[in-house]
Amino acid sequence: MKSEGLALPPAELARYVGGEPGPTFIEQGLRLYRCLLASLPPSFSLQRKRILDFGCGVGRVLRHFVPNTENNEIWGCDISAPCIKWLREHFGRPFHFRLTSESPPLPFEDGYFDLIYSLSVFTHLTTTWEAWLHELRRVLKPQGRAVITFLNRTAHEYYEGRPFDEESVGMMIRHPQRSWELGGPAVYHSNKWIVANWSKVLRIEALFREGMNGFQSVVVARNVENEAGGELRIYQPFPYCEYRSDFKGDLHLDGLVDQNWWTSAGIPIRPGQSLTGWFISKAGPIARIEGRVDGVPVQIRGKIHLMRNDVRRAHPAFKHSLFSGFELRMDFSELLPGGHQLELLAVDAADNRLAITAPIAVG
Repeated sequence: MKSEGLALPPAELARYVGGEPGPTFIEQGLRLYRCLLASLPPSFSLQRKRILDFGCGVGRVLRHFVPNTENNEIWGCDISAPCIKWLREHFGRPFHFRLTSESPPLPFEDGYFDLIYSLSVFTHLTTTWEAWLHELRRVLKPQGRAVITFLNRTAHEYYEGRPFDEESVGMMIRHPQRSWELGGPAVYHSNKWIVANWSKVLRIEALFREGMNGFQSVVVARNVENEAGGELRIYQPFPYCEYRSDFKGDLHLDGLVDQNWWTSAGIPIRPGQSLTGWFISKAGPIARIEGRVDGVPVQIRGKIHLMRNDVRRAHPAFKHSLFSGFELRMDFSELLPGGHQLELLAVDAADNRLAITAPIAVG
């Protein structure tokens, strides 16, 4: 059985969980599934495991566990009765499903699961987040792993239209009374707040900034008591660009290329590799793009103002979006092998600036 062979949910259920209907639903779920795998420690095996998708929706990610179903027991739970009903009708063993309430407990015995993942659930919990963390810990095996996402800077910039001040904001709640049918409340967290507060319940081992496909951040935690904790791994696996309404950009480096984020020094850069992407500004065309590595200017060559029909379709309000592409080469010859921080800085005709940063690994 392949994940592509499973039924696709109706459009209204796909959209209810934030997905797009049809084949795009499968593609979106596969990206999230690959991010989940990249966030797990290299030593963590998916063989002979009990796995829980806490807040499974209509199975967008869960369906991609099909290649790992042998000798595994896979559960999904959600508060949406239509989603659980549809899953029970279309997914057979080894998948199991439970309809749950908005408050604990879960219908499982203590220490039942080896892996619990929860994508875009704690992003909506305003008052019950701590109770649910304790409940996930209760049903997680000793030495088990919990992978939980939260909304941080990128999501805040996207939805709220302004930067997220991580030094002054801890937990920020928006639309607290919004119904689940309309998406529910939106809850943003700073990294510092997450580490300070969630660590009281679960031991946080890693935090991957915007690790869920470049949007939601990811925490990986253990259910361990009375054991000295190791160093917290903080890593940004995808390029980051501040989300603005007047100036946008993208750098086409994929943080999922043959990587486990626990051991990665950065997105691999081959000698002579071209860097491609695009920048657009409402103030006018891009005048130049500057490059820096570890804060030091680097020689940069290449072309800008390349044709990008896809950017024009996505951003028709930007006058110069059709000729927004770039293809650049940077001189990495003087860099030591290992991890570095890359920055591309676009400057428009009005001298406005927008930076994209990315961790890179030079061979």
